[in-house]
Amino acid sequence: MTGQEFKSVLLKTGKSLTEISKLFGLTTQGLNSLFRVADVKTGTVEKASRLLGIPLSAFYERAAGGDTNIGIANAVRGDVTINEAQQALTEQLQIKDQQIERLLDIIANKQ
Repeated sequence: MTGQEFKSVLLKTGKSLTEISKLFGLTTQGLNSLFRVADVKTGTVEKASRLLGIPLSAFYERAAGGDTNIGIANAVRGDVTINEAQQALTEQLQIKDQQIERLLDIIANKQ
């Protein structure tokens, strides 16, 4: 993700660059320097997600041909809260872990 794409997603939250820079603990100039990079670091994207309550997927949907407005709008309007999405993901991961354990047991019993 380029710095300009990153900026575009951040601005869709409705916050000003000054507000965003304060959340990041940066000056406006420091934030603007992030927008000039060719590839924004994953840690920076994760920090923005956490600070602004934007799902990580919203930053990458454009690259996958999706609409970044959807993820951000849901997070901002509250249609799907972050906690609900996280809970659903946690449940899916628990099911995955159970399936892996069953597969490992099957493999262990065949040897």
